[in-house]
Amino acid sequence: MVYVTKLYPTSDATVFHVFGRVMSGTLKASQNVRILGENYSLQDEEDSRQGQVGRLWISEARYTITTTTTTTTTATSDTERKLHSA
Repeated sequence: MVYVTKLYPTSDATVFHVFGRVMSGTLKASQNVRILGENYSLQDEEDSRQGQVGRLWISEARYTITTTTTTTTTATSDTERKLHSA
């Protein structure tokens, strides 16, 4: 489970970079994930979508370290493209 803290748009505003914290489990690049919207509930799953994790970074101050697997605070790309284009 990843708690998304902030969405950062790219300079051309076509993709969001997602900044979040891995609360449990492991997040891997190219992993299929389920994206839950803020109105999601167990009774009504309408506000959820399937997505795929793009690249992963670990942010350290002003530097970003590219990684393939993370269990800490992370930034990822391409995940929100499907959510906002649907």
